[in-house]
Amino acid sequence: DGVVAPCETFRSGSTGQNLRIAFDRPNNGTESTVTAIVTNGLSESFENGLVKFHVRADSIPYGIDNGELLQTMVDGDVATCYVKLEMESGVVTTTTLSPTTGVPDGIIALLKQNRPNPARTGTTIHFVLTSAMEVMLEVFDVAGRRVASLEGGLMTPGPHESPWDLTDDAGNTVASGVYFYRLKAGGETLTRKLIVVR
Repeated sequence: DGVVAPCETFRSGSTGQNLRIAFDRPNNGTESTVTAIVTNGLSESFENGLVKFHVRADSIPYGIDNGELLQTMVDGDVATCYVKLEMESGVVTTTTLSPTTGVPDGIIALLKQNRPNPARTGTTIHFVLTSAMEVMLEVFDVAGRRVASLEGGLMTPGPHESPWDLTDDAGNTVASGVYFYRLKAGGETLTRKLIVVR
């Protein structure tokens, strides 16, 4: 359903010509910044080549220095990003995917996945605001009852971190299970799920 998928690596047989992609860091979801080095040894160029990056989901949003970021999909702690890149014949091309503190156009606030998740002793919720605004960040259980109030009031633009020590507003340790954290900012309401494991 609308998922972009890259083609297999091109090879030209026994001539030794090929299209090769190497990464300067592990492309396995553990890094926030990864550079792809594309060597096109083929006799033809590709205007719509795709490079697939696996990077840390807690560093979203991502930006690209060369090419076009087409799609980002998050699965747990890993974000898979597809980048469209022009691959000229006989040329080595590099493209770097890295976090950006900006928020996409038309978005007032961005709520990121907490880390670590699952949480055992504590976790941190990350969010980004495009301007100064009133903010309310709360945690709820699966029944919709408020468990903890983490932030409330006027906050400055830019990235923010809100730690949660896994206690409720009364200071009691919360039980294992699924919880939801909700950010209200600038008329928007954003919600994500987190898991507590004891």
